[in-house]
Amino acid sequence: MKQKIVSLLTAAVMLVPVTVIMPITANAENTPIELGEFVQMGTYDINEDGMAEPIKWRCVAFEKVTGTDENGNPIIDSTQTSMKYREGYLPLMIADNSICEKVFDAGGDNTDSSHGRSESRPSRGSNYWADSNIRDWLNSSDTAGNIVWTCGNQPPYADEAGFLSNFTAEEKAVINTVTQKSILTTYDKDTEGATGSERHTYNNSVSDVVQNYSKAYSEQVTDTMFLLDVQQVKNVYDNVGDYYEPYYHPIYYWLRTPNANHDYLARIASLSGEVNEHLVEVGKAGVRPAFYLNPSAVLYGEGSRYYPYTVVPTHTHYMTAEYNYENAVTFDKELTGADGRLYIDGNAIEPVEESGSSCLELPDGNYYLAENVFIDKSIEIKGNVNLCLNGKTLDMGESGITVSGTFNLSDCGESGTLTSSYHTGFIESGLVTVNENGVFSLYRGKVINTSDKKYSYKQTIAVIEGNIKLYGGEAVSADDNAVYFGSQAENVILSGAPKIKGASDKADIYLRNSGSEKLIAIDAPLTNTEPYRIKALRNDVFTIGWNKHMSERNVNNYFVSAEKGKFINKNDNSELEFCDYAITEQVSDSNGYTVTANGTPVSYVWYPVTVTVSEVTDKNAEAYEHNSQISAYDSENGWSGINDVNMNYFKISLSEGDILKVKPASPLDEFSMVSLTNVVTEEFQDVCNANSDGEYVFTAEADGEYFLSIAGVKTMTFPTVTATTIKTVLGSAVEGQTTNKFTGGKGSYLCEVTYEDGTVLRSDVIQTESVEYDYSIKYENGQAVVTVPEDGTYAVVFASYDGGRLVSISARDISLIKGENTVSPDGGFTPLGAVRLMLWNSLEGMKPLDMSK
Repeated sequence: MKQKIVSLLTAAVMLVPVTVIMPITANAENTPIELGEFVQMGTYDINEDGMAEPIKWRCVAFEKVTGTDENGNPIIDSTQTSMKYREGYLPLMIADNSICEKVFDAGGDNTDSSHGRSESRPSRGSNYWADSNIRDWLNSSDTAGNIVWTCGNQPPYADEAGFLSNFTAEEKAVINTVTQKSILTTYDKDTEGATGSERHTYNNSVSDVVQNYSKAYSEQVTDTMFLLDVQQVKNVYDNVGDYYEPYYHPIYYWLRTPNANHDYLARIASLSGEVNEHLVEVGKAGVRPAFYLNPSAVLYGEGSRYYPYTVVPTHTHYMTAEYNYENAVTFDKELTGADGRLYIDGNAIEPVEESGSSCLELPDGNYYLAENVFIDKSIEIKGNVNLCLNGKTLDMGESGITVSGTFNLSDCGESGTLTSSYHTGFIESGLVTVNENGVFSLYRGKVINTSDKKYSYKQTIAVIEGNIKLYGGEAVSADDNAVYFGSQAENVILSGAPKIKGASDKADIYLRNSGSEKLIAIDAPLTNTEPYRIKALRNDVFTIGWNKHMSERNVNNYFVSAEKGKFINKNDNSELEFCDYAITEQVSDSNGYTVTANGTPVSYVWYPVTVTVSEVTDKNAEAYEHNSQISAYDSENGWSGINDVNMNYFKISLSEGDILKVKPASPLDEFSMVSLTNVVTEEFQDVCNANSDGEYVFTAEADGEYFLSIAGVKTMTFPTVTATTIKTVLGSAVEGQTTNKFTGGKGSYLCEVTYEDGTVLRSDVIQTESVEYDYSIKYENGQAVVTVPEDGTYAVVFASYDGGRLVSISARDISLIKGENTVSPDGGFTPLGAVRLMLWNSLEGMKPLDMSK
């Protein structure tokens, strides 16, 4: 059997330009497909026996837009000669026979589409091609039950997968998407974008079927797979005679052209050779799809009906995740490994010396892993690299990948992984490190740093400069932040649902560069099912795009703070910012002994207290000493520090809950932060923002010895500091005081405010006098706000009157504490008119008060 490889020259050839899928490449002769030759692509259960059969497609014309008519519609020239491909003509392919019988369009209750343009279409279906059921099915790759029906009404085949799901990725890559003319009925001629000046004339003779086609009402529709229209049927007739008739298939088949004077009749090519019409909702017409072959297709075979061409299989697929499609990529360079070395198409990459170390430079190209690969040297990417993991593992050992160019990572398998077990690079580096001008994009696949060694750098993706784009896949660290964003980095771009998971005591994303120009940029809706744990160096706005894509969503479903004591809030511009849990209004006699805190506290507990405030001096603190240098204290200026990486000032013993307030002699710049570090555990607290008094405030998290330091990126001269400690000894909790309002007696008290993450805030200490209360009752928001002078059991009565008639009543015996209480009526109470409240106890008698609802 004679075989040949066929390659159509790559050219910018479309009926109307639409994105061309990146070509498949192969070694091939420069020979075009010929008129009448066959290509085998896709499968379908043609015989309805449960067995998918290959579909054969015949080349029936070569077509190209050669101009426009008076209405601005493209004029399509059709020819028989394959040599026209050199001039930009596309091969028109039609299924060798009808592959099935289906309704063109079904009726239904939804009238938002073309079904609403006539009274008959809701019950009879529509002959408008653009929102027809058959067009949706032909152009869908969706699984069964997931096709979106444009007209809103489902056809009888709604439980079938989309037609394009029957094609491989290589086959889809050679189907050209085109925009072409589609005739309109008088019912649809006023559709937006429609052109033409008259109704298309009906004629059932194939030789005269086009009639006034150039002037007929029409619109432009973009399709990958389509049905022929009357013009294309005429072209087939002119080129290959009676091939417009079904081949060995005794039924007529649908065209996409409607009867232009009718609302539910579409044209059909019949067995007799005539072009007639048929009811669109009747499923007895055949479906004979057509498409234009991409000019970059590489085909193999004989091209006959019995030995058709097939698409040359290559490693070609979309780089991007499913929600953000771009052009397909052909991964044509094979990566393998042996003895710790990396090979491209069998040729070893020789290491180069750079900055005193040896690394491998991966040249520009599209690569795929042909096997699991282990290498023992770092990889440097300076150009443009696309890598498909291909379901395999690239193990970097004790090294990583450094990006100063563009690195796009994907996986066409289920388990493709880029990993390392131990990395000893610069402190900010990771498994993938992005440097100046670098861009790393993760679409699919797993990037996992498995190191659990104490002195390795275990971040998965570290962005020193440049940016990263996370559209899909996984970025996971076993013992550190999954994504680290350094002070000079640009943006993290997020969309879809990439899995980003740091260690349980670290962050999923750590924004060390948090600021107004360095943000998490959301460029499409997020769909992650587990919120990302975010840590930021500063309490700034950290998103851009939340207001566009996510403004109506619950913030905590997508982002939560990785740091205890902070929460994420939506600001006035509907972007997200970090906020410290804080007491926003301290308790005082002027606000009725009430403490107000932000966020959502879960409890308030009041304690009697004894408070001791002490200045930190050389009497109660120890100077910091390093390399024969020692910090110093004087009573006039406070503490001066010494330089040991950071500026260190003093060591001091603190008990859990002690407060340390530090005030620099001069304000720190925006790049500086004050730190308090536990000498033994090395756990530290960073505070970047001073309070309104210019103080940096710390609360000791455990008993121990601590040292104070200041770090500054830009500041080179560090100020002296003064400091005070506040030691508070608590008594037993005041019974019954569980709200933010204190109603106890005379003495010194504070309130502990607790949050869900375990954060505990202490209010200022308030010196209270004995508080006296009188009886009062008022109706607010369906409840009674009741104030009583002492603890006791009371009766609270709700009575509702409509026009003077009692219509509903609730009476409750309830224990109340001294001060203000909130009481709800029982579930049967209905406040229909005026509401009267009554309060009673055994000592004072009835205390009635009428209130309008």
